[in-house]
Amino acid sequence: MKPEDIKIDPELRDMLDPLIEDEEAKLEGSLMLRGCLSPLIVDSNTGVLVDGHNRLRICQANNIPFQIKEVDIGKKKYQKKFVLINQLGRRNIDSTRRKLLVDELMELVKVRS
Repeated sequence: MKPEDIKIDPELRDMLDPLIEDEEAKLEGSLMLRGCLSPLIVDSNTGVLVDGHNRLRICQANNIPFQIKEVDIGKKKYQKKFVLINQLGRRNIDSTRRKLLVDELMELVKVRS
């Protein structure tokens, strides 16, 4: 997949809180210094970006190369689960935000496809 083929689903992009100014600056600084070390994750079925919205935006604005990893996820419900589970695996989540993400994930699990 080419970078220009990546699709942004606003609902998935907006599931997580936007970066605060300090977080944005740190991410941009890291990307400028080291490059984009983690690939952006795209659903191979739909071309929708499921992980890396901030990195994509910053990389594109600064002409920083990045890799894309395609993962077979499928329905939007599963894309949402992927976003939440992936975010819960990160260390930079405080306990309050972690609880909110878990609650949101539990609601998704209750809904049957």
